[in-house]
Amino acid sequence: MSKLYRLWLLMTVLSALWLSACSGGSAPPTVSSDAGSAQGENATTEAASASLNRDPKTLVVLYSETADNMDPGQTLNVANNVVQRGIYEGLVRLKGSSVSEVEPVLAESWTTNADKSEWTFKIRQGVKFHDGTTCDAQAIYDSIARTLVNKMPAAFILARFIGSEPDQVMKVVDPYTLQFTFSEPQPLFDLGLAAAYGTGIVSPKAFKDNEKNGDAGKEWLTTHAVGSGPYKLEKFAPNDEFILVRNPDYWRGWPQANHFEKVIIKPIPEASTRRQIMEKGDADISAPFSNPEDTLALEQAGLFNVGDVGQIRIDYALYNPHGLLKDPRTRQAISYAFDYDGYINGVRKGVGRQAAGPFPRNLAYHDPNVFVYPTDLEKAKALFDEAGWNYDNEISFTYYPGFGGEDVGPILQAQLQQIGVKMKVEERDISSFNGIFYGDTPPEQRPDMMWYAWWPNLNDAYDEAWILYHTDASGSAGANAGFYSNPRVDELIDAGYTETDPTKLKEMWAEVQKIITVDDPAGLWVEDPLERTIIRKDIEGHVYNAIYAITFDYWSLSRKAE
Repeated sequence: MSKLYRLWLLMTVLSALWLSACSGGSAPPTVSSDAGSAQGENATTEAASASLNRDPKTLVVLYSETADNMDPGQTLNVANNVVQRGIYEGLVRLKGSSVSEVEPVLAESWTTNADKSEWTFKIRQGVKFHDGTTCDAQAIYDSIARTLVNKMPAAFILARFIGSEPDQVMKVVDPYTLQFTFSEPQPLFDLGLAAAYGTGIVSPKAFKDNEKNGDAGKEWLTTHAVGSGPYKLEKFAPNDEFILVRNPDYWRGWPQANHFEKVIIKPIPEASTRRQIMEKGDADISAPFSNPEDTLALEQAGLFNVGDVGQIRIDYALYNPHGLLKDPRTRQAISYAFDYDGYINGVRKGVGRQAAGPFPRNLAYHDPNVFVYPTDLEKAKALFDEAGWNYDNEISFTYYPGFGGEDVGPILQAQLQQIGVKMKVEERDISSFNGIFYGDTPPEQRPDMMWYAWWPNLNDAYDEAWILYHTDASGSAGANAGFYSNPRVDELIDAGYTETDPTKLKEMWAEVQKIITVDDPAGLWVEDPLERTIIRKDIEGHVYNAIYAITFDYWSLSRKAE
């Protein structure tokens, strides 16, 4: 796929990102900006209830934001995905907790040639969509083509491999055989098909019968859903609740006596309210809390399993190297100045961990030997002096509230103040922030630092690095909001797109991490977060997967019999 086409697709999807904080390949989910529960860190709360005073066959999930669209092709928001995951399925999915091994779903099996330029999938027979139509090779072709041809927001995930003309790559060999033939090796194609977004197969009858003015059924599928998954959408009520009910004709059947008959997903933005609902026993699962005190309180109650595994996410402040921070030594200095321990153990109460370079620890080709900055104000001051810093200058740090920038900014400001460096901290609403981050405001008019978070669509260093650090991904062309540009980094990232030798890839990506951390820093790497989902201990079957973060395989869940 050409660079030009990659850029066009990214502009399409990122225009959607301006409207909301997205995830699963992009920005962090919107979380409550509560300062913490009203109970406070040391207050006594109502004891959590071990008994269940409601229907045991109904699973209740609390989320921090509301879903607003049920179309897999249109959405990249994790709140939509937490509903859609019970409705839609893809050809394959990641196996268990692995981010590098896939297993069959709608595909029964598949083969690939030696250089992985041709992939052939045998489609599982007997699968029906919720509208009773057959899910065969043609249906899967039509669903994938719908997203790509119409250049929907989630198209870029599979378009990286297939492009915008699926008929040039995809072929229905027979009713239950689908073949993909590429012009170059695609060793990661199976991981692309297993991505959390843009891969769910929609009933072609549903989107064709409900097409309006050539929209490929987009308007209708915003509020309706017709997949092949274990649950059907019964109620779509943004800001209220979403109800899924068991699909009696599901192809895997319902072998467990304690499978859930119904799943209710309720958007509850206020962290204090979600905590109270969990404590009363009125819900089974809660999305992570923005305030660590709430998480620790529920963990200490003893009735909940609290996630404690690594994500593939980096929380960071990008550097704008075109103004005050043009000299790499000034960016190195800031990285030395930040109080990492104060943030991780003070603000985050130890529920996170300091980032180890720009790549999350669980990302493919993360370099375990990458330099990790310690806090060293003397070193920071010396570097500012070496760079000829004008101490009348004032660094600008911009964030939108809800996922740490409101804490990181003041900590950094106070640290820099100790060595005579001025910094102003500016809060923006999410629309204003994203308008800058994903817009084409010239570098010299951008903040010197912007706080953000990112995780990839698949466990692939290229998927993480190109959009954040490549020159061609600057401004509205990607998420390189600092307009970072380093010719050697560009060269290495481009080579990483097609290179298949693991040894060479390890060396190349290690060099990228060194350059953007030490030689020519692209950001202040602060936290490599842990996934802290709250789940009642009587809920069984949840397997955490970093790519499918903060969503759930409802068919695999059940309630332990009392």
